Amino acid sequence: MPAVFMGHGSPMLALEESDRTRALTRLGERIVERHGRPKAALMVSAHWFTPGWLVQTEEEPEQVYDMYGFPQELYDFKYPVKGSPELGRRVLGLAGEGFAVEEDVERSWGIDHGAWTTLCHLFPKADVPVVQLSVSRAAGLAASYEAGRRLAALRDEGVVALRRRAHEAVRLGGLRRPCDCLLRRLRPAPGDVPADRGAKQLALLQR
Repeated sequence: MPAVFMGHGSPMLALEESDRTRALTRLGERIVERHGRPKAALMVSAHWFTPGWLVQTEEEPEQVYDMYGFPQELYDFKYPVKGSPELGRRVLGLAGEGFAVEEDVERSWGIDHGAWTTLCHLFPKADVPVVQLSVSRAAGLAASYEAGRRLAALRDEGVVALRRRAHEAVRLGGLRRPCDCLLRRLRPAPGDVPADRGAKQLALLQR
């Protein structure tokens, strides 16, 4: 399964029909066509900013309307997606040195607007369970890289990884070439994985 980085811009994206929303829908269709329907989606949310990493394990997470001053129709919008306790427990099982993730036992959060405003176009039938992972304010770049390295195993288990910035609208079409260029620098040629690959990737991200 792929890893996707995207932003939602205005929360009103959920109610729009535009080039951006159509691009998200096409992206979801391409994921299903090329990889099959994901078993679940792990959403790393910039709107859930916590002292340390927290992950959800709820069967039916609450839809969170964590935005203010918008038309009532946005607060009436429903994206009835399920959670995945199985995926939440799997994330907990990947914890280790550099990635001290804990269960959100107090159910302090849910599926926030940064998630459902994009997911409603990516998977409009709400048929892909979603688990949110918070962003740890204590984690530096090296620890965040280690978390990503550990979580990468989920992609081979049918989980699509989604990383979302808060209000930075990403032009999916316009970023194709820069992303391809970056991926070529991060991804070695087949059969040529250097021993210091991780160090080189981290150095590139620190530039």
